[in-house]
Amino acid sequence: MTPYSFAVMFGRGEVASYLASKSENKSLFKKLSVKISSPLSLNLATML
Repeated sequence: MTPYSFAVMFGRGEVASYLASKSENKSLFKKLSVKISSPLSLNLATML
């Protein structure tokens, strides 16, 4: 994954769903999602 595509995903609020699909450790994902400043990403994290 290139930094550009990551930036595009972040802008579209897809970072949380991407991390969720890559991370098998849900507790670790929740810790990461707290650090994400995007409210949309936080909303996606709480729905998982």
